[in-house]
Amino acid sequence: MQFHLLRTRIVPVLAWAAVCLSLAGTGSAAEIPSGKSGFESHIKPFFKTYCVGCHGPKKSKGKITVHSLGGDLVAGQELDRWELILDALEHEDMPLDEAENQPSAADRTAIVKWIESGLRDYVKKASKVAGTTTTRRLTNFEYQNTMRDLLGFELELAKDLPVDPDKPYHFNNTAQMMMIGPDQLIRYKEAARKAMASAIVDSGKPEIHRVSSKWQHGKPGKGGLSQAEIGVYQGPGVGRKTVGLKSWPKTGEFRIRMKASGNFPSGFKEVPLRLVIGTDLRHDSGSGVYQEVGIVHLKNTPDKPGV
Repeated sequence: MQFHLLRTRIVPVLAWAAVCLSLAGTGSAAEIPSGKSGFESHIKPFFKTYCVGCHGPKKSKGKITVHSLGGDLVAGQELDRWELILDALEHEDMPLDEAENQPSAADRTAIVKWIESGLRDYVKKASKVAGTTTTRRLTNFEYQNTMRDLLGFELELAKDLPVDPDKPYHFNNTAQMMMIGPDQLIRYKEAARKAMASAIVDSGKPEIHRVSSKWQHGKPGKGGLSQAEIGVYQGPGVGRKTVGLKSWPKTGEFRIRMKASGNFPSGFKEVPLRLVIGTDLRHDSGSGVYQEVGIVHLKNTPDKPGV
């Protein structure tokens, strides 16, 4: 009976002594001094013992090195690397399980808490410093939408501006990316003139420009279509009808009226008709400025053409 009582008294004493020895080696979060002093006295020896072999000057597994780190986290030095190290320690990814030399749970916890404390101190300090206000130009998409909201109607202005820089997987609407140069200013002035020419109109009655074309059904040609028929798709530049207007304003409101019908293949109840307007519709010119007006889905037959 006395023997068992002696064992129950000795075991807690030995366990307590082991914990004290472990904490004396690296220190708990409260015992590790913050800042540079704690880095030199505890963090740097910890890295040298457990980490430098795989993350030092000779090896850099995962492209992470610890030998060149400074301990002034409050100054914002190497915060990205510190966050990676913190994540690896918290998830016990470092040191690797197969490594013979492993830190105790108390040592690991103490280092984690020191890093977390340093990061919090940096955030507190940074939040007190007033940030520098930077300006940037609008992206082309933002400019297009802003002009639409100001004018009350849509104008294709963005396509006349220099292409916005694009850096994949980054924010592209920052002051660093959205800088403005001489060419950008010139294009902005041109876009402004175009916008004002469209928005400011004379008080008198607007001039109306009219033109009409008509194609009659006749004998089918080589392709099996008459002059009044257009194939749904026969290749680039093929299957089209052009109506030319020599005197027409480049800006303003346009009203297009047409009468058309469709020949429906078996099983179809409608066919599409694409309308395009511009300065040159030749498919081989390469110099035309034009845009799609829309696509009409014809549902009426040739005996009942619709407007």
